[in-house]
Amino acid sequence: MKKLIITGLTFLGLGLVLTIIGIGLGGNQSVEFNGLQPKVITSKVIHQTHQFEQVDQVDLNVNQGQVNFKTGKQFKVSYQGSKGSAPRVTQSGNQVTITQPRATNHYLFMNFGQLNHHAMRNQITITLPKKELTKLQITSHDTRISSDAKFTLQTLQLDLTDSDFMLNQATVKQLTANASDTDITLNHSQFKNGDLTTHDGDVTVNNTDLQQVKLDIHDGDSYFHQVTATGGQVNLVDGDLNAHDLKILQGYAVKTNDGDVTIVNPQADGYQLQTTDGDLYLFNQHHEGGSLSQNPTASNRLTITTSDGDVMVR
Repeated sequence: MKKLIITGLTFLGLGLVLTIIGIGLGGNQSVEFNGLQPKVITSKVIHQTHQFEQVDQVDLNVNQGQVNFKTGKQFKVSYQGSKGSAPRVTQSGNQVTITQPRATNHYLFMNFGQLNHHAMRNQITITLPKKELTKLQITSHDTRISSDAKFTLQTLQLDLTDSDFMLNQATVKQLTANASDTDITLNHSQFKNGDLTTHDGDVTVNNTDLQQVKLDIHDGDSYFHQVTATGGQVNLVDGDLNAHDLKILQGYAVKTNDGDVTIVNPQADGYQLQTTDGDLYLFNQHHEGGSLSQNPTASNRLTITTSDGDVMVR
C-alpha cells in the first residue's frame, strides 16, 4: 500500500511539472468542441464600431456576453470580443438590427487564471443620443444587460432567458417583458403602462414610478424601495414581496400564493389585508388568519391578499 501511495505521488508530481512546462511553451490554450472533434482556439480579441444616422428603432438579439447602453451624441454600436461572436449590425430604414450568433461552448484546458467563460469577454456597447426611440426590442440568452443611458422609449419589449437585466434613468411608455431564469433591476425610471412576467427570477425596483404596470412573478422574490405605484398590481407565486417607502396612487393590489408580504412606511388612504393561512399585522393591529382593514372603502387603498403567508404593514 505504501508503494502504491509513493507511486501515485510521483506521477502527480511529474504531471504538475509537465503542466508547468506546457504552459511555458504556449500550452495555456482553450479547446473548442465541434461535436466530438476538439479544436484549439486562440483568445484574440477584435474591435468593431458601427455608426448610423436617423435611428428610430433597435432590434437586439444577443447570446452569451455583455451589453451596455450609454448616452452619446451619435447612435453607435461597438463590439469587443472574439471574432466568432461578433454581431451582425445592419440598418433598414430607421431600424438598426443587431444579431449575435450563439457562442460555441469553450472548455478551458490548462488555462489557470482564466476561469471565466470566453463568451463573458464579449462586450457590445450601444450608444444612444438623447432622443425618444419608437421601439427597443431585446432578445437575450445568457447575457448581462445594463443601461445607464438616459432615454425615452415609446415601446420596450423584452424576451430574456438566463440573463441579468438592469435599467437606469429610462422613461418607458409601454412595457412588455417576459423573462426566465433572469433577475431584473429597475432604477430611477418611469413606466407608464405595461406587463412584466418572470419565471424563476427576482425583480428589484428602486426610486421608480410604476403607472398601470402589472407584475407577474413566478418562483421569485420582489423588492421595492421608494416606489410610486399608480394603479396596477403585483402577483407572486411562491415568492415574497418586501417594500420600503411604497407610495400608492389610485390604489394598488398585491396577491401572493405561498409567500410573505412586508410593507414598511407605506403611503395610502386605506388598507385591506387578507390571508387564508398566516398572520396579519396592520400597524398596531394583529390577527391570525382572516382579514384586517383600515379605512377599507377608500378608493386609494392598498389591498394585499395571500393564500399561504404572513402580511405585515407597519
